[in-house]
Amino acid sequence: MTQGRGICTNLAWFDLELHSHNTNKKALLNELGRTLNLGRPSLKNITDQINLLKETRHKLNDYCDAVNTAIGQSGVTPHEAYGKLLRIRRQCPAVRLPQFNLPGMTSWSSLDCQRKRAAVAEMQSRLTTIGYLREHPFRGSRIKVLMPSEQERLEELCLVAWQATGRLRARAKNLADLLGLATPQVGKDAEVLCRAAQRALEAPRLDGVQLRTGEWQARRDEIRNLLEAGAQLAALHARFDSILIPEAWEQELLETRRHLVNYGRKWWRLFNGNYRNARNRLAGLCRTAAPGEIEKKGEPP
Repeated sequence: MTQGRGICTNLAWFDLELHSHNTNKKALLNELGRTLNLGRPSLKNITDQINLLKETRHKLNDYCDAVNTAIGQSGVTPHEAYGKLLRIRRQCPAVRLPQFNLPGMTSWSSLDCQRKRAAVAEMQSRLTTIGYLREHPFRGSRIKVLMPSEQERLEELCLVAWQATGRLRARAKNLADLLGLATPQVGKDAEVLCRAAQRALEAPRLDGVQLRTGEWQARRDEIRNLLEAGAQLAALHARFDSILIPEAWEQELLETRRHLVNYGRKWWRLFNGNYRNARNRLAGLCRTAAPGEIEKKGEPP
């Protein structure tokens, strides 16, 4: 703003108030005389200033040409494209527009753009009818053409699936009522219910156990630790039963593990008798070849 005011102040020497109500002939002559007495203006580096002005003019002209030149063969200029983009953003400020980078997009002709636009419009009209694709019951199907004979077969299969789903719902409700759990509403809930029923079937019999006695509350920490240990043991069995023979779970392997960890990373480990014995013992407890990594060799079963 300061620079602007300075420019206006300098130009005021060349300003004549011809249309002001306060202007008179004498004042006008005085202004003309003062301007003539200023003499010839003195400018430094005027050549550089002129060259800079020309460069700026060329940049502005190039910018105007660029924003008004069609992109490739599309017939659409950047000025038009950004104008449409700004209108869309003003109409839908909360919508985040996707960024497309389609192969050969920059070489599309005007006809190509019209074809793509028509295809998008057709897709939009169909989406309006069928709804969101992620919620469509046939999402994931690769059938592109459905013949009348196939449609009849599809209707039969849908009827069978609907009847089976009804039986599943009824039986899931009965099982949930038996276990005192909520009735499942979706397939995942039914799977959880089945796992709960399986655990109930695998649970030990509690005949003769007094569940209402105070011992359960007095020793609840011990019981919780016991349950956690049982869960860890079950996880270890699930992880290593396919690798170890059943007798491996009854072995005392603390010393074997210590030798594997202490000597397993030494380059001379094969010359150590303790390491060789530990490795041979571990190999004898495995159904197949023992693991080669020292980290897996040192893991206790």
